[in-house]
Amino acid sequence: MLVGVVRHLRLVYRLRRVGVAALGRVVGQRRDRHRHVLTVRFSTLYGQPVEGESADPQTSFECFEGDEVAVVYDPDQPTRFLLSHELTVGPSYLMGGIGLVIWLALLLKVT
Repeated sequence: MLVGVVRHLRLVYRLRRVGVAALGRVVGQRRDRHRHVLTVRFSTLYGQPVEGESADPQTSFECFEGDEVAVVYDPDQPTRFLLSHELTVGPSYLMGGIGLVIWLALLLKVT
């Protein structure tokens, strides 16, 4: 889980720096444990068609097929994208970070 969070935060940081915005369309969705996994189709700035699943491990955003969504993609690897609202670091990451710090403090105190 921690590896997934770190990977997601690195992607958010990269997309905030070099990401390219595009409009996409939801072409599918599935439920995966506690989140909705959206399949989105969009075109890059140069017209390359892209279809893939949003890379956010925490999303609970629900759409319907055919809905238009804003995405931000990595220009070097367009299949790595997030919905634009997923570029914010939510409270679950904040609480996880606080929990990790407390756990490490307790671990260091005990040893």
